[in-house]
Amino acid sequence: DEGDLDGLPDFVRDAMAEAAASRGQEGRYAVTLSRSIYEPFTTYSTRRDLREEAWRGFTARGEKSNADLVAKTLALRAEKARLLGYESYAALKLDDTMAKTPDAVLGLLEPVWDRARSRAADDQRELER
Repeated sequence: DEGDLDGLPDFVRDAMAEAAASRGQEGRYAVTLSRSIYEPFTTYSTRRDLREEAWRGFTARGEKSNADLVAKTLALRAEKARLLGYESYAALKLDDTMAKTPDAVLGLLEPVWDRARSRAADDQRELER
């Protein structure tokens, strides 16, 4: 209802109305977890309870549903690589690139990584000092 929209400028209300309509909820308003709606909603809404509910949803996004999806995606990528004769999905993806192999990529990254870690340790010591 209108009380749920207290403090919200028109551009936020319009975005929320469009989000609801795209979900088959014409004439209603939706707070999605996209930054384009979530951030202005939590900035302008005068409803602490609704801001908290949105915050809880935003900070928990992906906690439940994505783990299974990620596992399935990784399994399918591994299967695709195996079916095409590659040792790993990384080997498949790198085959037509300049690096060609995962080992070549590591050969490029490890020296940079070692220097970056050393520099980060120097920064940490300086901050602690």
